[in-house]
Amino acid sequence: MKIKRVDNLTNPSKIKKLQEEIKTLKEEENALILAHNYVDINVQEIADAVGDSLFLAKIAREKAEEFDYIIQAAVTFMAETAVIINPEKDVYIAGEEAYCPMARMCPAEVIDRYKEKYPNLPVVLYVNTTAAAKAKADVMCTSSNAVNICKKMNNQKLLFGPDRNLGNWVRKQSDIDIISIPDNGHCYVHKMFKSKHIQKIKDTHPDAISLAHPECDIEVLNNVDVVGSTKTMYDYCGDSNEKEFIIATEKGLINRLNKDFGPDKKFYPAFNKAICKGMKNNTLENILKILLNRPESYKVTLDSDIIQKAKVGINKMFELMKK
Repeated sequence: MKIKRVDNLTNPSKIKKLQEEIKTLKEEENALILAHNYVDINVQEIADAVGDSLFLAKIAREKAEEFDYIIQAAVTFMAETAVIINPEKDVYIAGEEAYCPMARMCPAEVIDRYKEKYPNLPVVLYVNTTAAAKAKADVMCTSSNAVNICKKMNNQKLLFGPDRNLGNWVRKQSDIDIISIPDNGHCYVHKMFKSKHIQKIKDTHPDAISLAHPECDIEVLNNVDVVGSTKTMYDYCGDSNEKEFIIATEKGLINRLNKDFGPDKKFYPAFNKAICKGMKNNTLENILKILLNRPESYKVTLDSDIIQKAKVGINKMFELMKK
């Protein structure tokens, strides 16, 4: 099933007016708005927190008590994670059809088949999974901490899914034998990047530092200067004394980089068509609808049994991060 991408507002005055209305309403409603680095910049600008999946999970865990409900501008699995962490809070997703195709590549029944085949191996799941899949995991991880979490499992062989490329990166960084669940799970956006795209930009900007997300193919990761999550990329670009950067991840991060660090620093997308339609389906209009009416169609709900089981792997991740 293909995701339909909605057309976001382009009129600056209308955007500004809508943003101001949302800012006023979210204070009145005492709503926490969380936005991923990949959503449109006009949505990022009205959020209480912007970041990668690990950062947003931390905020949902540490700050949600101060708010009456949560609006997640991201993809569905991230909103589900917020529900798992805060089952007593209402959580709304700001996008229609804002789902992650990769998360659907690793349903719970597929994990069950691998667990039957390898009954003694721990299951490490990437957070880019459904809540039902998370309920099958021993521990969760994100692109920020996947290598460290896998190392801290103290096992030389692991079941890991659903992103094969991230699993390959863990293997390369740790020498852990990774068995991928499923065999070819992937992010359709990061599969777009090729080494030739980066080299083409390097030819005209030879001093540019190249950065890639670990969901990219290994041939890309082997030919860039920095590999890391969107947080790693953001922090590196902000801290670096360099002035030019090639970014191999979804284009939404480049909008944030330009806003926060431009125009002194220049950011070049490694591939202009690298757009996550699900992320871009989060809109200001939807956020306004939620703040005004809290429609049930935007509310994310999970069975209590799934919440309790999925919380085990998430809590284990946070526990291992402290060691």
